[in-house]
Amino acid sequence: MGLKTLAVSDAYSYFDVLFHSAHIKEPNFGVFLSEGEDGEESEFAFGGYDQKRVLEPLSWNPVAMQYIGYWQVKIIAVRVGGQLIDMCSDGICRGVVDTGTSHLGIPAAWKDQVTKALSVNAEDLLDCRLASAPTLEIELETLNLTLNPQDYMRRLPLREGVTVQSPHGVNDQVAPTAENLANGSLAKLRRNDTGNLSNLSNHSKFDINATNIVRHCSPRTISVNLSAPVGPKLFILGEPVLHKYYTVYDWERLRVGFARANNSKNTAPARDPSDKGRLPDDVELLIQKKHPGKFAVDDDESMMQRLEHLLDDDVLDWTY
Repeated sequence: MGLKTLAVSDAYSYFDVLFHSAHIKEPNFGVFLSEGEDGEESEFAFGGYDQKRVLEPLSWNPVAMQYIGYWQVKIIAVRVGGQLIDMCSDGICRGVVDTGTSHLGIPAAWKDQVTKALSVNAEDLLDCRLASAPTLEIELETLNLTLNPQDYMRRLPLREGVTVQSPHGVNDQVAPTAENLANGSLAKLRRNDTGNLSNLSNHSKFDINATNIVRHCSPRTISVNLSAPVGPKLFILGEPVLHKYYTVYDWERLRVGFARANNSKNTAPARDPSDKGRLPDDVELLIQKKHPGKFAVDDDESMMQRLEHLLDDDVLDWTY
């Protein structure tokens, strides 16, 4: 569904072929991307968009650097908790809108700064999407994409010292290996790219019986380090953005429209401050906080089998 310049030829550009056929009337398509909770299902609309899926009028932004072929928009500024992160003042920040990426991609030089600013102590929370944490604003030409903890946080609280990250992120500077599946291609960022699980076992020897463990909530961010002209200041507007905003892609006028999606998350009443959420089954294994009678870990092999099970069930994000 990328622009024609990404296709081998016009004949291989799916939407361009559809656009020139008699099957659609409008030269655009809309995407409603669900988290799969509360019975909601994702939806693609071809030849227009589903107006019942939006809570407000669309805000249109022109496609930047059209010749590259991505649906990307200019980013004016980025703020965390209202504070400007000084990275886009030179006017070259852009964001690729990508339904296939489960994370929010941040230019490598600023990824750690943004991640740290959004991370908080989990305390007694069981679901980090309920955390009190700063708002992340991504200012486009016609609107601010505003993400709250419920939009950008990983669900699972993790013990101090544990990270769930890809070692290189999206990087065209690193040669592809079996342990580095994200090597510069946006198309490779998929949930099944879990890498080599044995690495986690080799570097994660934890005391299952430890007490007084500090746990933290961290955002779903990933480093983006791509060479010009695609990079270097490229963001990937993945699921944290697209679960909150309905997007429409105008093939004829080359622009992307954003509007808050009419979904259960955006329309739910304010949460009860006393709500701590709930954990998926067996998730205590990941935060290494023992609950007697809940499960027993006999050895590393048992731990790895449980981690593989959680990854297969999509409890964890695709990176680690």
